[in-house]
Amino acid sequence: MHNIAGDVKTLVSLPFLFYLLTGTFLLYPILGLYLNNYFSKYINSTLFKIGIAFVIVHNTLFYLGYSIKGDDFDNFMFSVDYFCLCIYVICILKFDNQNIIIKTVKALGIIIISLGYVLGFIGVLFLFNFIALNSKIYKKYSFKYKNENYELRMYDNSGRDDLYLRYNLETYQTYPYIPIEKRVKDTIIVNNNDSFNLEENLKPEIIVLDNKKELILKNDNGHSIMLILK
Repeated sequence: MHNIAGDVKTLVSLPFLFYLLTGTFLLYPILGLYLNNYFSKYINSTLFKIGIAFVIVHNTLFYLGYSIKGDDFDNFMFSVDYFCLCIYVICILKFDNQNIIIKTVKALGIIIISLGYVLGFIGVLFLFNFIALNSKIYKKYSFKYKNENYELRMYDNSGRDDLYLRYNLETYQTYPYIPIEKRVKDTIIVNNNDSFNLEENLKPEIIVLDNKKELILKNDNGHSIMLILK
């Protein structure tokens, strides 16, 4: 007999990012079609322009390395970005203007959303769960350098059949009293060295060599690796 309760438990236990990705690529275009009449009335309004400006500023700051502390807010904002794109494309498709720029925007919009749908179906079946599970923080370390605060986050990117463990190490500079952080280093390490085991507790510290900040990771056995920060 099929275990329905087990299936429900599995669905509930899936990471939030799985549902966010699924909704973004599969539901937002449909929601955009349903709501485009409402949004088309406000596409030239000041509030709508402020919203678009906020999206542009957020993406620019993220490109420069600055973000809201943690991963959830940025993931949500990128989801909102795609929803705004769907709304804009659907609204522009209604334009009768045959201007070459409008035609180009229409064509690019249709291609992007179509590819998004294809990615959405593939993602639900094979990809999104893997991405969501690999986006969960495996370990986290906070440390200081002089008056600066830093946080090292470790993500387990190992596949089921991988011969060696593979980790993504992200280092952020954090700031007191404000929920802002700046990414200063992103490194993938394959743990195939028995003398340096990332499974053990790490002791991060920053030193300066030749005017460059370098991150030293030490484990309980006294072994260490060095990463050059930006």
